Amino acid sequence: MSKTKKIIILTFIGIVCVAGLYFAWKVVFGTPIDQGTTETGGINSFPQGITNMNGVIGGSGENGNGEGGGNENTSTTEMFGEKIPTLEKLSNQEIVFFWINKKTGETFYTTPDGDIYLAKEMGDQKISPQSVGTIYSLEPNQTGEKILAFFGERTNKRSGIFDIIDKTWKPLPSEILSATWGTSEKKLFGLIRVGAGKDLVEINTEKTPPTYKTLLKDFVLNDVSISVVPNDRIFIYEKSSAFYSPRLWEFNPKDSSVSLIIQSTPGGVFGFSKDMKNVFTLFPDKKQLSVVTNSIKTTTYADFFTVPDKCDMFASTTYCFVPQEQNDVVGFFGAYDQRKIFTSDTLMKFNVSTNEIGVLSASGALPNKTDASNVLFFENYIYFKNRYDNFLYRLDISKEL
Repeated sequence: MSKTKKIIILTFIGIVCVAGLYFAWKVVFGTPIDQGTTETGGINSFPQGITNMNGVIGGSGENGNGEGGGNENTSTTEMFGEKIPTLEKLSNQEIVFFWINKKTGETFYTTPDGDIYLAKEMGDQKISPQSVGTIYSLEPNQTGEKILAFFGERTNKRSGIFDIIDKTWKPLPSEILSATWGTSEKKLFGLIRVGAGKDLVEINTEKTPPTYKTLLKDFVLNDVSISVVPNDRIFIYEKSSAFYSPRLWEFNPKDSSVSLIIQSTPGGVFGFSKDMKNVFTLFPDKKQLSVVTNSIKTTTYADFFTVPDKCDMFASTTYCFVPQEQNDVVGFFGAYDQRKIFTSDTLMKFNVSTNEIGVLSASGALPNKTDASNVLFFENYIYFKNRYDNFLYRLDISKEL
């Protein structure tokens, strides 16, 4: 056999071997991971191996409007050919507020018309008997089986309690100006109109009509909110202002004393974790978020700037959506609250025991346009409303707990 023929035969055998190894690799390991690209970079861009199956919610690409392109309601992480859902769209329409029945894990939300829906995989189900109009505030009780809401016309607000089991509204008296749940669903705490003034009271909702126990007569503070933490500890806090430093106090009904817990700086704002055990305080001048934990006993500081409504806490870890753009920090919350500005967020975690801060890798599944609000941690998921499209989403972070 000539030397030329030997070279041709050996070359052919080599090609066959390489091809065989390639197909064997595909059979064993599957299709190689699609690295993919995004139009914008930065901390919130999709990292390698992350794909958005519904086209980027409010973002770029062919299906940026959320129509078409595979499963419209799920973003996935692709690992060795297996697609693992990480981001899900839970509502099929715009929402205002949402909450979870902690006994069943079911998710409920309200619409701009004041209807209440149960989010279901095969189609959301309306459960409220009638629309109540614009809902201005909503607070679920500890189990999520009842909600306390204020709604109606801005000049003629009404309030009521909705029971998701009975699917009925129980109206509350018109003299109730504001209210919040106590640690028992049988009572509320709030402000009621008395003549030309107002009193701070405990409201017994078991009675019809509800009865009041006066805690502080002639309540003189304006532009404040009231929250109740475990053991019926009452906290009163001023709303955000660029002109003064808002404060948070604890009110003791036994002796009507008021003690200062924490004072922010101009433009600061307060908020509570969903279990009402932790207080978040924004310090704009320092670009810090403080976390007061252990039933208001220990304070730690996270060196990032965000709105308390973008945070929730589980165990010793605070999860926050942090805006990438941080310019006018003092006037930020006022403009944000009035929807004059929107943010692009990255999901971060802050351990209050170790002070460690990091970006969750699940943040890579978020679209570039994510402005999270009403953030809630529940059973390995982060739930949030995206202000860009007002839909409800949840992000799986089970791999990072």
